[in-house]
Amino acid sequence: MTTDRALVSISMITYNHEAFIRTAIHSVLEQETSFPYELVISNDHSPDNTDEIIREIISTHPNAGVIRYICHLENLGMMRNSMHNLKQCRGEYIAFCEGDDAWTDPRKLEIQIAAMREHPACELSFHPAFVFSGNTVTRSLYGFHQMRSRVFSPAEMIKGGGEFCPTASLVFKSSVIQTLPDFLQEAPIGDYFIQIVGSLRGGALYINKAMSIYRIHTNISWTTTLNCAAKRAAFFENYAKSVQMLNLYLNRFYETEFFFEITRHYRNLSLTYLKNNSIREYKLLYQQNKENHRNTLGIKVLYYIGRLTRSEKAASWFDRLFLIHPNPVHRIFKKIMQFQFIRCNPPAKLARGPQFRASHEKISQPSHRDDVVR
Repeated sequence: MTTDRALVSISMITYNHEAFIRTAIHSVLEQETSFPYELVISNDHSPDNTDEIIREIISTHPNAGVIRYICHLENLGMMRNSMHNLKQCRGEYIAFCEGDDAWTDPRKLEIQIAAMREHPACELSFHPAFVFSGNTVTRSLYGFHQMRSRVFSPAEMIKGGGEFCPTASLVFKSSVIQTLPDFLQEAPIGDYFIQIVGSLRGGALYINKAMSIYRIHTNISWTTTLNCAAKRAAFFENYAKSVQMLNLYLNRFYETEFFFEITRHYRNLSLTYLKNNSIREYKLLYQQNKENHRNTLGIKVLYYIGRLTRSEKAASWFDRLFLIHPNPVHRIFKKIMQFQFIRCNPPAKLARGPQFRASHEKISQPSHRDDVVR
């Protein structure tokens, strides 16, 4: 398998992922496909041993010829590193697998590409992911929506938020990147906006098969980072600005859904302030966004519950009962479906090293040394 005419490019950005990068790379290299693919790794100047681990795999793995490795000499930041790496991808399709993620099904790419070919109007597909706490599998799913595969509309994708699609589940046509508005390159995250733009033409194809993992409770995870109030506040400001710009770019056609998404992040930041007992910031946030919520009774009630009780738990209970979408009954029903899904589809073991069939070992590989860019 060569990378010259790769049908699929896997974009893998990494920073300080020494604990997980080996598993992530092996899970990609063990894909069993009827088409060629390439793995484009971009190391954002990690100060840990990430670079050494990647180079070791390139030197020893029998399928390392599909790897193109970029090791930056200075730190670019997550978004700049991601956008730079996407521009290096040469396939007709692009898949995501970040350095702390992994795929659990060796036929993931084969399954998703076949499904997208059956739905040619869909430019993006995704699936549920098993939730891992560090390296330990939990009994939860991330991005699970129902028991059958289906196509979600752009409105549903917008309202679903950034958590609707696990990042490592995404496969989309490379043409989606070419249609991204330039201002989104300054957005604090990229996958949510790719999900939206990728669904505009024909919706997003949901495949009801868990084939990747989503990690929580690690020092480098995105959810852990946002537990810091200052970082979540900076994220909210930049995120809301990017969402509003995209809303204008789409001629306000999905304004209701975009407003719902901004409000959701406003609620998350409010609860973070209460959790940290930052009452002054809590009040200031409400005053700054009061005009936006003038017709939203639930936000007003949430604000005064938090102000009077100064309790994150009280406000959180109100939020979960009345404001979070979907409603509690729907969420309970969804939990039951998740339990049934996991019972019938237990998590697969993560890739630990080369596990190739004889057919893989016979494939001629180009020299990996010519693929390393420094």
